[in-house]
Amino acid sequence: ILFINKDFVGAAEQYATLSNLSNDLPLANLLQLVALKQTGLDDRQIKQQLEATLQQQPDYPQLQYALARLLAGSKTHGDTHKARSIINQPGAGLPMPEYNEVMALCAASEGQFKQAVEHQQQAIAGALWMGRSVQRMSEDLNAYENKKPADEYWPTDDPSLSPPLPD
Repeated sequence: ILFINKDFVGAAEQYATLSNLSNDLPLANLLQLVALKQTGLDDRQIKQQLEATLQQQPDYPQLQYALARLLAGSKTHGDTHKARSIINQPGAGLPMPEYNEVMALCAASEGQFKQAVEHQQQAIAGALWMGRSVQRMSEDLNAYENKKPADEYWPTDDPSLSPPLPD
């Protein structure tokens, strides 16, 4: 609830408590990092903590997806080649909207805005087909059309980077 209400400091503390209870809660580790990103934690620290969590849980797809998005969109710690490598590895199993958003982030980071637009349009089509909201995705598309990067590489409305919504 704290995360959904945008109390990211409280959410980060809550997820840290969960993570301390068990090392086998990679989603709690990830959501703690997403919340900390929203409080201003720098990309270097996020990348280090995410990579440490991935060493403990190497096959957890949401962690790999989060790292790919960070590498694709970070202005200070980006590596689009590595981001593509992560999402293109066998077994990555990303839904098409997520896959195409990472590809759009990579293309935009490299100044390839035409490709970013194409990937983002595919991401939006897939999200609409899945019944998801596309408001933020459309804002990212608008940025790419105006030859600008997306505002956020870890948006809080991404279903793979946020807690499930309560019923």
